Amino acid sequence: MELLIRKCNFNDIKKIHELSNTIIKTKFSLGRFKRILNRFPELCFVAITKEEIIGFIVATLNENNKKGIIFAMGVDVRFRKMGIGSNLLNKLLSVLKNKKVSTVGLHVRESNTNAIKFYEHIGFKKIKQVNNFYSNGESAVEMLLNIF
Repeated sequence: MELLIRKCNFNDIKKIHELSNTIIKTKFSLGRFKRILNRFPELCFVAITKEEIIGFIVATLNENNKKGIIFAMGVDVRFRKMGIGSNLLNKLLSVLKNKKVSTVGLHVRESNTNAIKFYEHIGFKKIKQVNNFYSNGESAVEMLLNIF
């Protein structure tokens, strides 16, 4: 399978939104994805095969630009366990390193053990549990990776 990882553009947003709503329990608005892409275009990537978007990663920076924050990441279930998530994350980490960002963090549902294992395999550490993080009352695990 030929895979292309490239920067996201505004033509991709609708597909990213649809894919996100299919594979992520938390439903984000289309407008939220647009605002992030508008503000942080260098931190948004898509994975494409045969001109189909099959994965994405969308990130932001904190106020002092020293911490990256993964807003959302996902890979179409048909293409999981093929290294696509790792490729997307590595592309983002490369950009963050070049920007001299020292850490990257994220929140993941406590029940999403596959995602937690994936991030731990990359080197993320569990920092703390955040109770009632999601609108349904589910807790999140906050995770952090030191880049430098």
